[in-house]
Amino acid sequence: MSFTAFPILDMKTGKYLRRDPWLSPQDAFETLSDCRIKRGVLEKRRGYALFGQILAINTITLNPTLSTNPVTGIFNHLSGTTENLLATDKTRINEFVSGRPVNKSLTAVADLGGSPNQVRFTTSTAHNLTADEIGTITGDSDWNGTYRIENVSDTTHFDIEHAASDTVVDSGTIVSQEAFTDLTENKIRFNKTSQTGDFSPGTGDVIKGGTSGATATVASGGLMIDYGTIAGQDAFGTIVFDRGTVTGTFQANEDLQNNANAAEIVGKAIAANSDEAFTGDNTNFFWSENWNHDGASDTTYITNNKNPIQIYNGTHLRQLSIDIGTDAARAGINNVNLCRLIIIFKERVVIFSTEENGVSHFQRARWSSTKDPQSWTTANFKDAPTSDIIESADFLGEELYVWFERSVWRFVWTGDSANPFEWERVSDTEGSVAQMSLVTQDDRQFAVGAARIQLSNGRNVVGADSLIPDFVLEWNQDSLPYSNSLLLDEEKHILMSYTSDDAVSDDSDQPDDGNVYPDRAVVINYEDDNFATYGLPIH
Repeated sequence: MSFTAFPILDMKTGKYLRRDPWLSPQDAFETLSDCRIKRGVLEKRRGYALFGQILAINTITLNPTLSTNPVTGIFNHLSGTTENLLATDKTRINEFVSGRPVNKSLTAVADLGGSPNQVRFTTSTAHNLTADEIGTITGDSDWNGTYRIENVSDTTHFDIEHAASDTVVDSGTIVSQEAFTDLTENKIRFNKTSQTGDFSPGTGDVIKGGTSGATATVASGGLMIDYGTIAGQDAFGTIVFDRGTVTGTFQANEDLQNNANAAEIVGKAIAANSDEAFTGDNTNFFWSENWNHDGASDTTYITNNKNPIQIYNGTHLRQLSIDIGTDAARAGINNVNLCRLIIIFKERVVIFSTEENGVSHFQRARWSSTKDPQSWTTANFKDAPTSDIIESADFLGEELYVWFERSVWRFVWTGDSANPFEWERVSDTEGSVAQMSLVTQDDRQFAVGAARIQLSNGRNVVGADSLIPDFVLEWNQDSLPYSNSLLLDEEKHILMSYTSDDAVSDDSDQPDDGNVYPDRAVVINYEDDNFATYGLPIH
């Protein structure tokens, strides 16, 4: 008996759990998994592949280590019309560099000796690798690994540090230059207050620790002053060092001297130098906001609700210090230890859910002066009249909506320069428990609530999951804060990640850290108003 093909056409409802199967519409699936309904046609979802690897680079030795931390943020730094993709783990930020050489075939290897030992590989074609960048070799168990490219002798040869354990390269062995570059450079904060000398370090100058004797070379654009001037003895800012130039460890509160003239001091170190800018755990998701204010350079503001706010100018990272008070009172201190969210609103930097001088303000919005992200007047804040906790925020049109755990509020611009913002309640019973689950589609917002998928049009909050009631209650409740959402506008889909019962009972694919991470995604087709589920393990 031969098989006869027949079409499945005009499907509409997708995943349908409101009724028993025999009561469901004829165009419905009880469960639609790893497929989707698009304009009435059943399609299998596409797969996924490795995009890149996040590395931790030792600033002194330049040797790489593959990060074992979970990815906790992916966002863009905007510079004019150029978008630079940034990816973070718990401690570091990496930038994606397109056009890196990939899959270059290796044909031979030679022992160069030395201490430490180096070997030289031959490629079948021009490799286009760059010295001091990171390459990954695959295809030969003797050479598989991630290495610093120590030297590029010519277009078909490059060197790495490795014991000469083998003199043969297996067929099919390749090398690729890693597409992500570590931006979390070795840097040090300084305060010039009450110091002497007029040392204003520039690119290539060598800084010396007056007590530790540590030295390092200033990177291009590495002197970044928050405010004040060197000459005025009141500068406060950051010095970024070139990788591989740091010797020793700078200490907190020591003088930072001109290595060639100890009498010339740039300032006093506020803290010891470090390779790690962040210390959060795998629930401290990164939040970013871009701003090009008043013709100034493009800046990305970055927070993880654990450490002081960082800013990225397209080249270097540095800490944003918020000195709460009048402009004349700036003294090189940082009154804001952390915040959950950063939003640019009405030409001001607005930060939400802050910790100020060690005191938490979970309902607070604090804002900078207009067009001045360095000026933070004492009275520029407003606490929402609730005991609820801020989770997430986004715009609907020109209005900003802030989602708390159990409520939703509109953060309203009043137009009054003395009292520019007010809180207005939208819902006092429904909110979101997952910071990164909020997604805006046209004139409505979706978010993961404690018991259902929430939908807001700016006037009220209702359930978006009437066709799949109680579906959120089947998720692992402890894992709800890990849920992330993504708008795929070209597909008319919203993806929300979640943790299934299978992941709870069989966590063989889960990291062994006591947590259960999302292993699936619910797919909301907002054009046809149907649902499906994908097997996508996305943290």
